[in-house]
Amino acid sequence: MASGFKLFTDASWSATTHTGGKGFILIDEANTPVLAGHAAITADNAEQAEGECVPWAINLSVVKIKGKEVRLFTDCLNVVSFLRDPLAGTQWCTASLLLPCLSLCNKLANFSFYWISRSGNFISHELAALGNSHCEVYDAKTMPGWIPTASCSSMPPIPSFECILLLDAISFLLSRRQGLPHTQFYILVSNLLCSRKKKMTVSPLNPKTPSHTRSISLPTRSHPLTLTVEEQICRLRSSEATSSSSTSSSVCNNLSGLKELYDRVDNLLQLPLTQQAVSHEGSNKCVNDIFDGSLRILDVCGSTRDILSQTKEAVQDLQSCLRRRNCVSNDVNTYKISRKKMNKVILKCLADMKRSKSSFVLEKDPNIVAIVGILREVEDIAISIFESLLSHVSRPRVRSKTNNWSLVSKMMRSRNVSSQGEDAEISEMEKVDITLSTLTNDKSCKAVDVHNVQKQLEKLESSTQGLEGALECVFRSLIKTRVSLLNILSH
Repeated sequence: MASGFKLFTDASWSATTHTGGKGFILIDEANTPVLAGHAAITADNAEQAEGECVPWAINLSVVKIKGKEVRLFTDCLNVVSFLRDPLAGTQWCTASLLLPCLSLCNKLANFSFYWISRSGNFISHELAALGNSHCEVYDAKTMPGWIPTASCSSMPPIPSFECILLLDAISFLLSRRQGLPHTQFYILVSNLLCSRKKKMTVSPLNPKTPSHTRSISLPTRSHPLTLTVEEQICRLRSSEATSSSSTSSSVCNNLSGLKELYDRVDNLLQLPLTQQAVSHEGSNKCVNDIFDGSLRILDVCGSTRDILSQTKEAVQDLQSCLRRRNCVSNDVNTYKISRKKMNKVILKCLADMKRSKSSFVLEKDPNIVAIVGILREVEDIAISIFESLLSHVSRPRVRSKTNNWSLVSKMMRSRNVSSQGEDAEISEMEKVDITLSTLTNDKSCKAVDVHNVQKQLEKLESSTQGLEGALECVFRSLIKTRVSLLNILSH
């Protein structure tokens, strides 16, 4: 259970519901009810159930009570709803399901329920028989954002509330199997959540709804798919923060994590609600920035692929020259010139990314939907990882000639204590530069020195190939995400 919250259930409730389930109420640290609901089957007998597992976090993703966000997780609540196929299309949300929740809530506190149903008239008389003055019934078909062409009766203003009861939302969302527009209902619920501090009136003479009801809310940051993206971002940031060295293995791990991050982002973009909301906000500057950002990351990834390819080619050329053992010093100088050119390209890429990152500020605008902030964070971490990769490939900082022997000393120390892990502090690229400095300073160019250079070049080639493979996977995921964004924009 999330810290500060308590879950109350009653085993006797199962006898009062024809679905054989339990009701639940979520209480905050001030003993204020913040959410109530019903689970058709609870975790204790879930193994005996047949049907589709529906976490409550998917259907009741977030509720804001008095400015405080309440996040619901299936593993915290230990409540799992199972709905069998024959039940998905039936009118199962009757007063028998509502009665246990109302009874418990009246004992705990005095607050209001909002019953949102596709069959409001069907249950109105049953609710009235309960004699509960804190329960109001709204027919979903008369809500703002439902069916714009429908004939809507006047709806009373929606006051502030402490609790929302969305039992029928679950069966409606699951009824997508039968082709029903479940996203419209989800949007409706989102609009109601956002309207708790505003009064809305819909009249047959004025069917136009207020501007805030026409806006489409994207999945909030408590949506399970959104949470998986944020979790991966945290892992990558933690990995970068705790990494004491820039070795190929650490960079490869970060690239693999970045690929996983973009795969999760693409899953988020496949949500119908996300697609409808992004398409609806296509002219918004923030959304346009996200589209431009996906192209920027693709360009950076493409440039990095070229740099890695050129690095591997330069290493292979030097290996070939050393095997022939002609003029070693000239071959090394040619390699250094090639590396110097690549280093200029890398510095330019790093400068471009730095400018992009400096202008990458998340606005404090409450109207900016959650997905925009998520995608901006994704672009931010992608830039950081590419910076680490390019810094790893680039030439180490220029040192004076008087420090050449300190390079050799550093390399010798790393050999002697490699078993203690100090060797891992030196990148493969730096090891090659150190051994090349040793080789060029030795006028005799001993065979053992050449052999050491060849060994380091083989390791560098192998690590570069590993980086290329990991980067190729990232590139494909970036292409996939870019295509998803373009498809959303084109619809």
